[in-house]
Order: sequence, then structure tokens, then C-alpha cells
Amino acid sequence: MVKKARLLIQVWDEPWQLKDKGQIRAYYQSPLAGENHYSMVITSTNNKAVDNIGIELMQEVPFLNKVLALAEIHGDKAETEEDWDVGYAFENDLEEDSSMTTEHEDRGHSTSAMDLQKEGVFCARLGNMTNKTAFVAQKLEGTIKGLQHADVAYLQNVDLRNEFVASLSLLEEIHRQIDVFQEQLQVCLERGDLGDQREVLAALAECKNEMERTGNNLNHLMFNQGKYAQHKQEKEAEITKLQEFIRQLKLDLARGEEERRQAYRDKELFGRWTAFRHRLLFFLPARRRFFKDNPTLAYIQEVRIEPLNQELQSLQGQLQQSEDLLLSCDVELSTIVSHLYTINHELQNLIALRTGLEQRWHNLMLLQERESDLKSTLCREESLTTSSYYDLANAPVIVQLRRKLFEQALAVNEQYVIKYRAEIVHNLNQVGESPQQWFKSFYSENGKRLDQYESGIRAIWESFFLCFPVATTTLHSFSEKLFQPLRGLIDTLFVDEAGQIMPHYLCAPLYRSRKAVIVGDPEQLEPVRPFTQNLIEESDVQKELHDRICVLKNSVQEYADRGSEFYEFMGTKKKGIILTEHRRCEASIMRFSNFHVYHNMLVLKQEDDSNKLFGANMVALDIRGVKEMSFHHNYSEIAACKKVVDLLIGRYGNHAVQDIGIITPFSSQAEQLKKSIAGVDIGTVHTFQGKEKRFILFSSVIDGVHSKSKGLSYVIGSKPNLLNVAFSRAKEQFIWVGNIEAGLESGNYIEKAIHMIQTHGAIYSLYNEDYENPKYADNRQEAYTVYEDKHELSGVDDRFIESMNELLHANVLLNPRKHHALMLKAMEYCRSSLGIVSPWVNSNVMDEAFFSLLRVALEREVDVKVRFGYSSSKLTLQEIDKIVDRDNYSFRNKEAIKGALQRLYDELDTNLVYMPPLHTKVLLVDDSLLFIGSHNWLSNPGRLLREEISYLITNKQTIEYVKKKFEL
Repeated sequence: MVKKARLLIQVWDEPWQLKDKGQIRAYYQSPLAGENHYSMVITSTNNKAVDNIGIELMQEVPFLNKVLALAEIHGDKAETEEDWDVGYAFENDLEEDSSMTTEHEDRGHSTSAMDLQKEGVFCARLGNMTNKTAFVAQKLEGTIKGLQHADVAYLQNVDLRNEFVASLSLLEEIHRQIDVFQEQLQVCLERGDLGDQREVLAALAECKNEMERTGNNLNHLMFNQGKYAQHKQEKEAEITKLQEFIRQLKLDLARGEEERRQAYRDKELFGRWTAFRHRLLFFLPARRRFFKDNPTLAYIQEVRIEPLNQELQSLQGQLQQSEDLLLSCDVELSTIVSHLYTINHELQNLIALRTGLEQRWHNLMLLQERESDLKSTLCREESLTTSSYYDLANAPVIVQLRRKLFEQALAVNEQYVIKYRAEIVHNLNQVGESPQQWFKSFYSENGKRLDQYESGIRAIWESFFLCFPVATTTLHSFSEKLFQPLRGLIDTLFVDEAGQIMPHYLCAPLYRSRKAVIVGDPEQLEPVRPFTQNLIEESDVQKELHDRICVLKNSVQEYADRGSEFYEFMGTKKKGIILTEHRRCEASIMRFSNFHVYHNMLVLKQEDDSNKLFGANMVALDIRGVKEMSFHHNYSEIAACKKVVDLLIGRYGNHAVQDIGIITPFSSQAEQLKKSIAGVDIGTVHTFQGKEKRFILFSSVIDGVHSKSKGLSYVIGSKPNLLNVAFSRAKEQFIWVGNIEAGLESGNYIEKAIHMIQTHGAIYSLYNEDYENPKYADNRQEAYTVYEDKHELSGVDDRFIESMNELLHANVLLNPRKHHALMLKAMEYCRSSLGIVSPWVNSNVMDEAFFSLLRVALEREVDVKVRFGYSSSKLTLQEIDKIVDRDNYSFRNKEAIKGALQRLYDELDTNLVYMPPLHTKVLLVDDSLLFIGSHNWLSNPGRLLREEISYLITNKQTIEYVKKKFEL
């Protein structure tokens, strides 16, 4: 509706064009050219689901209510330009008496004419003839009359558009803030800026500390870098000076060595010249100078050569020392350079770290700024960094704004309809005055003129959906008589309960739609398939595709799940978008479905509340009655359901009757329940799909003794679907009414369901105390009242009735002594029959008094039958010794028991039957009085201290079941 309102604002002042003027099919075309944007049809094969949606939409979404009110209050007054004051006065009345918002505080309390129109026209309930007739008469005609009314002009309000635009801009700005916050959050998460805790302030503090440490480290390294750089400079200067000194030493050495060589040459020359003296030669200038400089050999040696040797030796020592020092300086310089390289590398790392920290600081500060802005916008105080996009986008502020925007969008849509009411009324009149005249002007036999009429049909449907934004119809009514077979006629097809729909049912509706929303659960009820012929076997479809395509094995939802671009996996199954939050049922009630159906993917939001009838929110009552031979009726379960309903009403009040639902797999049982229990919503599990109640009673019908019991168990529990639906209808309490033993013996999902109740709820059974949890012992008395019935005592000896009443307290028999006394009285006064079921036998009970009473009863031709046996075995009554050894292995009086049992066999013959394993303890008197409970009638003589309890049952169906079950 919001997108539609925005689209209408874009074309607000563009005129509508009259097409086919002068013809019976003349129509107005809007600037949207019949595209029918944002129209929606909701459909399903589930009639109630579609009806409920349609009714709720009309009740909860007010749309054109004031227009309908005009038709109701002022009749057919024509639209004029007169009486403006009256018009404004009427508009004020509408503001007081009618509502164009979604507030319905007094809905359902009719106090004025306006209250009759609290239902608007947001949804057109089409489909079956009843809905269609009511729609045309009440909504379509009412809308046309209201739009034609003179006072409708005063409903126009130009400010509504501006308010809508302002709200839309605000919402878009909030979403922009969410987007930039999420974008920055993602940057911080990907870079690791935020840390695992996602605390911005903590991350900023950590970043600040790291930046300070890094700065200190940088300063320290830069100081060392300067120091080592100075050392390097000094060492390099020292090396240069040494190198120059060494160079000079080497020059001095070369000069000295040359002088020494010259001195030796002069010494040699002096000797030669003095050895061969020639007086005249001494007068040569060069020789005279020579002798002058070198007067004697000693002089040459002592004055010239020896000083030079000393000097050269000194220079050589200085050279060696300088070269050693230079080598040492080179090593020191290398060390200094290495230190400088390390420092520079560390500096680069620290600078990079500082840059990263500065970037982190920037990112976190930006995140903090955006979070602060968003927190202010969303009115949130807690941190947003751990919130998902979904949580942020659905914050209460946004939800409220969306609601406001939706209400404003409704108003904008209303304003557009009112603005172009003349054109829209013209088009609506083409829809028809009755269902029989639906689009009569555009009737095309077999679609021959559909192409010719297409533009007009689309234009009229567009006007229709402007006034009735949503339409509902079942798929069975989704025919060409209702929606012409035009491609993309509808914008969105919404399919509900798609898990119940055969795939091919949706072909024609999908052709008429541009997009579809498929909603359903294939794990609930499967489609009702009206045929069994597997046509795919005769087709050319590849064998490996048969299971995926075959309509006998699939539903619409399964097709959609596999074909959708948006999907999740449940186990190995590809599903659509799974709605994992379950809010309807209390947690324990959904545990069966969650575990056996949904792979524990559901998040159960409702906490358990055990403060209920019978002490738990999930209860099973072990009700055993015989199913009718030819019909799926179980009257014992019906009687039990009626008592449970009475107990619920007694606990919660008469108004609770509307909160109770009774469901059963079988329509025959549902019909019988409806006849017996008035005012309660009763139906099959199939008819309850899509519904819910505070309290759900489930009647299983199966009795465990009927020849078709296994088949009925298969129908109910071969798959978890039916039980999934049954459990998930109950919001606060689920009560199973049926034969627990038969359910546990089913070997299918019925057994699993009962085990789930046993684990997370309470089972109450008069037939097998092992089923019960001692935790609920205090609630037994309340639960066992379900077994009570009116006593039909005709045919029972009055003396026994008198004795029974003395021993009973409110239909309950307590302590072993009273049990034993009652059995002896039954043996004394029974008239026609006596049945005893006792897992154990003991000679302490079967004594002389017992056999004396038994003999007298048999002489009265009483049909006495005894059933016994505890431990499972294949022994026979020809092996009484082994039976006693097996069942009474810890008894000290085994020999006496063997004798008593043999004597009982001799008295009863075939009426004594060994049928282990038995857990039920029964005393049946004259087929009229059934005592059932925890007392072993033939093994407890009444002297044991342990507590025993039995209940009196006179229900005929229950007695009939016990007789059949134990062959009494």
C-alpha cells in the first residue's frame, strides 16, 4: 500500500482518459494504463483459511469506511456544489463517529449507524456465490453509492499527501542510517577493528592505549635512530681521517725507502770512488758536492741510513696500527649500520602500525558517530553493534512508523479514489450489479474477443483494486468467470496453506499473476488427491525426476521450495524461507513437531505453564473403548471429551467454551462429537488446519482390538504430518484422548507422540500404572474423574451394591483390605458373570474360603473367567510349575501357589487363561461394574501395607473394550 501510494502521488494530477466512448464497454483508463500495480489476490484450497483472512482484513484495516458510511447515512443524495456548511458539519461528524485509522477500541459494540460500517472495503471476499453476492450487495454497491454522494467531496484533504511524503522520507532516512551504520560496522568487523565483544567504547580505549604505546615506541626508536646515526657519522669521519693518515704514512714510507735506497747507493758509490782515487776527478763539481754531503762512510751509515731505518720502522708500525684501527672501525661501522637497519625496519613497522591504528581509530569514531545517530533515531540506549540488520530494521520506532506510514498510505489511496471518483464509479459499474452479471459487457464466449477487450478489462480491474486492494478466493473458484485469463492481470498472488495444494491447481492463477508469494508447510497436511493414476510413469520424463515432478508426491509448497531463489535447508531438504520462531504454542506442546518434523530448528518462544487442568500443558488420558464395527466412532472417547470440556469450563468459566477445540482424524467421529458436545469448535484435523485454540482435545478413535486398528493407526501416524497439525493447534494445552496401549503398539509416529507426552507431559491410565509419572500423583484424582459415569446397576445383586457402597468412597476403592473384601463379596453375590484380570496369583488369596465361594458361584452357573500371567513367555497351562517359577520366583510359598493354581485350573478349565504379559488389574461384575486400578486381585490378600487404588467404571463402551481385550 505504501508503494502504491507513492506511485499514485507521482501521477496525482494526470487525467484519466475515456476510451471507447459511446459504446457499452466504454471505460476510463488511468495514467497507470491498467497495469494494476500492487494488486493482490489471496487464495488457497482451504476455504476457512481464505475466509478468515478476508474477514480479518476487513475488520482490522479500515479503508473507505467513511465513503461506505455516506451510503448508509445519507442514502442516495446526489453530489452538488450546494450546502457547503452542511458538508463541513457532516465531515466533522464523520471525524467523531467514523475512523480512517486502525484504532478499533470499541469494535464489535454497535452503538450507532457508523458502527455498522466499521468494516471497510480493504478486502473483496470473492470466490463462492455466497461471498460474491454479499460483496456486490454490501461493499461494491455501497462504495459506488458513497462515491456518488454529494458530501464525498468534503472528505478530501490535501495535507494527507504531504504527511505521507514526510513519513516516507523519514523512514527512508532511518533506513539510510541503518545502511551506513551496518556498512561501517561491516568494515570494522572485516578489519578486526571492533574485537570479539563488539563494544565500540572498549575498542576505542584499546585503540587509544595501543596508539600511545606505539607512539612511545616510535619516539624511543627515533631517539636510538638519531643516536646511531650520529655514531655512524662520527665513525665514518674517524675512518676517513684514518684512511687519510694511512695514505700519508704510505707516502712517507715510500719517500723514506727511496731515501734509504739512495743512501745505500751513495754508500756504494763512496766506496768505489774512494777505492780508485783520481785526484783530478775530485775537482769535478758533482763529485766535490757528493763528498761534501757524505764526508765518510760512517757518516752515510750513521747519519743517513740508520735514522732512515728507525723512521721507516716507526712509520711501518704506525701503518700497521692504523690499518688495524681502520679494520676495527669498519667492523664498528657495520654494527652501527646493522643497528640502524633494524631500527629503520622497526620504525617502518611501527609507522605502518600507527597508520593502521589511526585508520582503526577513524573507523571506530565513525562507527561510534553513526551508532550514536542511529541510537538517537531509534530511541535505543544499549549498544547496536550486536544487533542484526533484521533487529534494527524492526525496532519499535520503525514498526510504529511503518504502521503510521501504512495508515497514511491508506489515506492517500482513499484520497486518490475520491479525487477520481467519477471515473472510478463509471468503471466499477462495469463490474456488474450482481454476480450473475460479472463483467457482463466484456463477456467473450470461449475467450474469442479477449484480445479485443483486454485493455478495458485491465482498466476496470485496476479501478477495482484501487477501491479493494486485496481480493480473496479459493482456488476452486479461481475461474475465468471470476478472473479473465489475461497474462499478468494481477500483480501478486498470495497462496496460503500451499502444502495442501496439488501443484497443477496453481497453473492458471500463476499465469494471471506477475509474482507470487507461496506460504505453506509441506510437513503438515498433504493435499487431498482425487485420483491415484500415476500419469508420469507413462510420460517421457526422466526417471530420476519422477519423485520431484509427480503431482501425487508433491505439493505447491514443495515445488516452490525447490524452485525459489531464496531458500534454506532443513536437514537435507531444500526449503524456502523458514520461519523459525514459533510463538503459538507453549514449548512442550511443540516438542514433538520440533524434534520429529523440523530437526529442532524452531525457536520455541512461549514458556511452559503447568498451572493447568491435570497439572501439565501436554496430557494423555488412557481412554479405552471399542470402535464401532462399521463406522469410525469411539463413544468412550466422546464421553471422555465431554467430561474434559466440563472440567475446563468448571476451571476457567463458561466463556472458556470458545477457547476449546476438539479434533479427530475421522469425520465420522467429528460428527458424533458435535452431536454430543454443544458450543465447542469440533472438526477433523484437516478442517482445523490454519486454526488455533487455547485448549485442544485430540480423539484418536483407534481401540487396539478392532480388525482395522492397524490400518487406522497407519492413517494417523505413518507420517508425522497429521500429528504435527494436531499438536500445533493448541496454544496452551494439548490433551490426547485415546487408547495409550494401542498407540504405543503402532510402531509409528503415534508411538513417538505418546513418548513425547510421557517425557514432557503427563499420562493418566487406569490400565497400566507404568505409563504414569509419579510427579503428577497429586493430579490423579482430578484426571480420574474423567472415567466416572452414571451407574447402570440393573442386573446386579442389591446385596453386592450395598457392600460395594460401604467400601467405596466417591467411586474410589482404597487399600488392599477393601479390595480383597470387595472381590469376596463379588464372588458371593455375582449373578451372571465374574471376570478377574490379575498379573500375579498367590495361594494366600486362593485359599479355602476363595474356592468355597468359587464353587458356589459355579453352581449358580455364573460364568467365571480369570486371566493371569506377568512375565512374557510361551508356556501353557500344562506347565503350571514353570509358570509359577517364572512369575513368582521370589516367593517362598511357590509350591503352595502351584497347588492353588492347579486347583483353579481344575475348577475353571478353559475359563482360566494364561496371557502374559499383563499389567492391567480388573474385576468385572455381571458385565456392569468394572473395577480397574493398581490392585492385584489374586495375589494381594489385603494384609500388605502398600497403598492400592481402583476406580469404579460403568461406561458400557469401556466395559465392552475390556471384555474384548481380555476375552472376558
